[in-house]
Amino acid sequence: MECNLKASPTRAREPMRRARRPCRMMKTQLALTVMLALLLAACAPSQQAPTLAATINRDCGPADGPAFTVEIPMDARGKLVVSIWQAPEISGRARFTLTDPTDATGSATLFTTADSFEPLSGTITFEGVSPERPVQGDLRLISASGEVFEGAFTAEWGDFQAYCG
Repeated sequence: MECNLKASPTRAREPMRRARRPCRMMKTQLALTVMLALLLAACAPSQQAPTLAATINRDCGPADGPAFTVEIPMDARGKLVVSIWQAPEISGRARFTLTDPTDATGSATLFTTADSFEPLSGTITFEGVSPERPVQGDLRLISASGEVFEGAFTAEWGDFQAYCG
């Protein structure tokens, strides 16, 4: 962009004002364009973490009722295990809030070794649950020390057979 600031010889006092007006408009347009581009870049969705691979199985709830469990391996840190204490037939989106191990909804636990575990609290959302297809969802769980575990997952049905009651 180039601003022409040369005065016209035919008018004595007005030429510089008229010549500066288009220059100011161009600078304003440039500033607005840059601000709009920065705003759009800031609002663009950030790259999401990859979807976690998980396994889902039928299970038994604390009173031997129907339940299902989602297990998500966490590399060297162990695995997340979320149990929901109801039948694994949920049509549509469902969100569960897990507060503590005595909650009637279910439980969330981080198993770091076979003998070491830590209860978690937070939410897990399923995009429907049916034994006929993989289950998709997302979770946000927090440990007592404040460590956050969150992300989307796709759970394939495992072959564990639970015999409740």
